[in-house]
Amino acid sequence: MERYLGKSLFSVDLKKESESPPTAAYGLLTAEEAGFKEDWLQQAIAKEPELVIGPCREAGLADEGEDWLFWKREVNIPGVGTIDLLLISEDGRVAIVETKLSYNAQGRRSVVAQLLDYAVNLTEIDPAALPDPPGGNREQVEDHIRRGDFLLIVAGDQLDPRAVRFARKLFGEHIVNEWALALVELAVFAKQDSASGPKHLLVPHVCGLVIPEKRQVVKVIVEGAPGVRVEVERVRTNGSPRQEWDEERYFTSIADSAAPILALAEKLRDSSSPAAVYGSGKNGCIGLAFNGKATINLYVDGRLAAKPLTVLQRAVGSGPAQVLSQGLANLFGDQYGDSWKMVPAAQTMAHVSDLLGLIDRLVAEVKRQH
Repeated sequence: MERYLGKSLFSVDLKKESESPPTAAYGLLTAEEAGFKEDWLQQAIAKEPELVIGPCREAGLADEGEDWLFWKREVNIPGVGTIDLLLISEDGRVAIVETKLSYNAQGRRSVVAQLLDYAVNLTEIDPAALPDPPGGNREQVEDHIRRGDFLLIVAGDQLDPRAVRFARKLFGEHIVNEWALALVELAVFAKQDSASGPKHLLVPHVCGLVIPEKRQVVKVIVEGAPGVRVEVERVRTNGSPRQEWDEERYFTSIADSAAPILALAEKLRDSSSPAAVYGSGKNGCIGLAFNGKATINLYVDGRLAAKPLTVLQRAVGSGPAQVLSQGLANLFGDQYGDSWKMVPAAQTMAHVSDLLGLIDRLVAEVKRQH
C-alpha cells in the first residue's frame, strides 16, 4: 500500500464554483522548514492521540468508537532503549509510537527494527515495572502485553513507504504475534501569504501499513506402533488474539447477570443512534454510541468506563457532553467527570436506576442540539 499526498491544500467555495476557482491556500513543508522538532511532535501526540490513531482507525487497525489515551513518554526498556510514546486503548491494547522527522538521519530500516525490538522485549518484562496506565485498567493492559497485541506506529512529517517492505520481512519471522504496523505521516502545510486561517495545518494520513495475515498449519501427531494412529489438528498460528464482540455475543455473555445490569445494557443498546458499538478483547463491552462514537461503555463484568469531557465533546457536542460528564461526577465523584476512569462493578450496580435516567437526559439533549 502506498499513498501520495499533493503539495497544496486548496481553498474553494463550492456554492460559487464557476465564480471562485480553487486557490492554493497552504503549501507542503518539511518539519525542518516549519521549525518543528521531534519533541514538539511527541508532545502533540501525547495531548491528542487521534493525530496518529485516527488514520489507523480509518485503515482498520483500530476499532471504531474506541478512544485511545496517552500513557507515557520516554519509557525505558532495559537493554533495548527508550520508547518515544506509549498509548493505550480503552480495552487495554498498547500502541508503541516512534517519531521520526525528515531531518533525522536515522534510517527507515533502523526505525522499524527498533519498533520490533521494543515489541519483542515489552512482552518479556515484568508488567509491574511499567507505569500505572490511565483509567485503572492494568489487568487488561497486562493481558494485551502478555499476548503481544500491539499497534506499532512510526510517525513523522515525510515517511518512506518502502519501510513497509522491510517490515514485512521482519514480521515474517514472528508469525505467532499480532503486530500491526502503520506509517502515519503528519504532513505539515504552511499558509500562503494571500490565504486566511491558522499558520500551519497538520494532515495525518497512513502512507504504509502491515496487517497480520491469518495463517493455519497442520499439526500431525503419530502415536504407537503397530496400528499407528495419526491425528491431524489445525492450529491457527497468526489469527487475531483480540476477541471481536457483537450484540449476540455480548448479551449471551451477560445472560446470567443481575437484572439491573441487563436493564442497563439494553438501555445502552436501544438508546444508541444509529447503533451501539462493541469492543474487542478479553472483556467485551457495549458502548452508548452516537454516529459510531461511544460515550460510556459497560463491560461484561459490570464495570462502567467513564470518559473525559474532551472525548465526550467529540462524540456528542459540548452541551450533551456536559450533561453526561456532570451526571457521572454527581454519581461517582468528581474524579469521574474530568478524566478517563473505570467505575467498579459494585458502584455501577448500586446506581443503575440513576444511570438509566442520566442516559435519558443525555439522549434528550443530543436530540435537542441536533
